[in-house]
Amino acid sequence: MRTQLLALLPLLLAAPVSAQIVINNTQSPTYLVQNVLLGGGLTATNITFNSMAGTTANEQIGSFNGTNCNIGLPAGIILGTGDVHDAEGPNNSGSASLGGGNFGASDPDLFLASGNGQSINDKAVLEFDFIPTGDSLKFNFVFASDEYLEYVGSINDVFGFFLSGPDIPAGPYSNGAVNVALVPNTSTAIAINNVNSTSNSQYYINNGTGANAPYNSSNFYVQYDGFTVVMTARHAVTCGLTYHIKIAIGDAADTAWDSAVFLQAGSFSSTGQVVPTLGTGVNMPNDSTIIEGCGEVPFSFRRVGGDSTNADTVHLTIGGTSTPGVDYYPPFPDELIFQPGDTMITFPLNFPFDADGIETLTIEIIQILACSGLQVTNDYTFYIDQFPALYVWAPNVQGQCQQSYVIAPVQEGGTGSYGYLWSTGDTTQAITVAVNATTTFYVTVTDTCSVLPVTDSITVFVPVHPPLQLESETPIKLHCDQDSILLTATYGGGYGDLDIHWGDSLFVTGDQLWVPGEQDGDYIVSVSDECQSSTSQLVHVDAGCEVIIPNVITPNGDGSNDAFVVKGILGRENHVQIFDRWGISVLDVNNYQNDFKAKDLPDGVYFYNIQVLDKKYTGHLTILGNK
Repeated sequence: MRTQLLALLPLLLAAPVSAQIVINNTQSPTYLVQNVLLGGGLTATNITFNSMAGTTANEQIGSFNGTNCNIGLPAGIILGTGDVHDAEGPNNSGSASLGGGNFGASDPDLFLASGNGQSINDKAVLEFDFIPTGDSLKFNFVFASDEYLEYVGSINDVFGFFLSGPDIPAGPYSNGAVNVALVPNTSTAIAINNVNSTSNSQYYINNGTGANAPYNSSNFYVQYDGFTVVMTARHAVTCGLTYHIKIAIGDAADTAWDSAVFLQAGSFSSTGQVVPTLGTGVNMPNDSTIIEGCGEVPFSFRRVGGDSTNADTVHLTIGGTSTPGVDYYPPFPDELIFQPGDTMITFPLNFPFDADGIETLTIEIIQILACSGLQVTNDYTFYIDQFPALYVWAPNVQGQCQQSYVIAPVQEGGTGSYGYLWSTGDTTQAITVAVNATTTFYVTVTDTCSVLPVTDSITVFVPVHPPLQLESETPIKLHCDQDSILLTATYGGGYGDLDIHWGDSLFVTGDQLWVPGEQDGDYIVSVSDECQSSTSQLVHVDAGCEVIIPNVITPNGDGSNDAFVVKGILGRENHVQIFDRWGISVLDVNNYQNDFKAKDLPDGVYFYNIQVLDKKYTGHLTILGNK
């Protein structure tokens, strides 16, 4: 019995294409399951869509031809949270596809699978019963969403393949179902928060933001901002028993930014026991494509299912456009013999690099199913491809100031992990550079295969700003009778808005400062710009109030030198003390007004202490001529 895939693909691939995905949602869910999705080894009944009989077409389900787009599957059916035509490219909007014809409809299994308590809306749920003729179930799929990457960690659009049956271990979902849409080799459900650019990134494909080339200008790219690589759901089943599958997808938290799941035509099949698989590593970007020149590939044939007690012989027919011994080596045998207890036979293969384009490796497996006695033929196609060229974009930085900047290249293509070597000697993708002038940095990007390295440069442009200028008159000479003075500064140059500041300011108005005129003073004026450059100047004010103290007075009433007159003291805070030779105070006054005439003091030598503002003066005074 040959799988239906060979008969179905020509019909799907014959559809007219224009270098983009082709969507048809005029077919009923029943037709899509029976004539597109199913492969060999099983039959399906009781087909429903969104809990209704699967006899009516719906905008949320349809067939697709993907041979001229980047979704990774040649053909199949698509389920979406909105109109499935929203998948058509180019990806010219990061927020395209608003809802569908099932606004607000929820599903309890999707709610549970989301894991973060967000409501589920716009469900698209395809269900049917099936009876396998082998002991395993498998199908290929791609999950895509417009929620990538903006809402990773928040809105977790989710889908699930919920499988239930008489010998399926009871799971947490309806009818005791388990979710078989899992990250390979884990028990983790595939969802936006679990497969993205930072989590399980080897299974994620970036498809642009809706605003960047080439994704927003070519119909080759589908509309969704991101999607998984081609993945395979598998589970052991028992030949002849009836199982139920629920294929469901929904919007989380809202009815916006649609998601979709693509199911490969003919891949929903009970494969019997033996399935060819590739190992994991940088030389295999997905489970059906091998990259040349990246080392040894573990190519395995695995017995799927729980019963490995019997001996099994399967026959292999190898074909495709690739040549054994040239495009890969060593060649495959004609048959495989599994002994009781064997579950896997592995062939380490090498795929040398050449420049002859993409090639195919087809494997036809013929076996007698132990549980049913039927002969089943299954066909598998693998692709041998060259590594994609490595592209590097190194965006320049338009700086403003002499400071530190973070610079990093953006790269696509290549295969595997990227390596970086900067002209500074750094080996990380992003580096911090301190520049005081326009400077160019060079970075070489490599990957783990034999892709040619790419060197590009990033220039940090730092414009040359005019130097800061600051000028104020100094020193400033005053007369002692001025009670205040206005200091003024002029300034300019630098970058951006300038900030002027007077140190220990008294009364500041912009670039002006009022200061007392009766006292000497030093004032600092500073100016800075938005790049934190600054300059300052010291402004000296000479009040012109020199204190002159006489050392002789003659208080004899002749009108000349009759009083103790201290020049530069009037109008200024002061304290005057005079003592005789025995230390007895003869004058002690604040705010002295030059009016002490010493009429009653005997002639002789006296001593004074005088404080004017913050300065102190001491000395002796001689009084002569008293009567």
